[in-house]
Amino acid sequence: WRIEAVRGMYSACEAQDNRDHGFYCGSGPNSFTSCHADSNSHKNDGSNTNLFDGFHIPWGSRIQLVGCSAYDKNEGGRGYQQRYGFYLGSGAENIQILGTVRDNVSGGTGGSGFGNATNWVQVNG
Repeated sequence: WRIEAVRGMYSACEAQDNRDHGFYCGSGPNSFTSCHADSNSHKNDGSNTNLFDGFHIPWGSRIQLVGCSAYDKNEGGRGYQQRYGFYLGSGAENIQILGTVRDNVSGGTGGSGFGNATNWVQVNG
């Protein structure tokens, strides 16, 4: 899912087994509820392994991810896994995340945007 429009509402969506990020959102306001990012970043040619996230927000504001999950099953030990469950870049502000993570290769959360005081994040897993 590549979201660059504003005022979108996405509910019960799934991104699974993609070469890139599961959900890429570079604008807001947008809302995601009960969405799953499942085992993305896994069908690469070998040169770009483990570089993509379940939910990737490099910039944008007023984006909500509520009840969302980001996990990687790595079935069969394929060797490619989601980097982070939730990624916030330095240009992400006024972001709300309430979610769960499991088995992302570099961690449940990542990116310099997690240090931004305008963002509210609660991620378990």
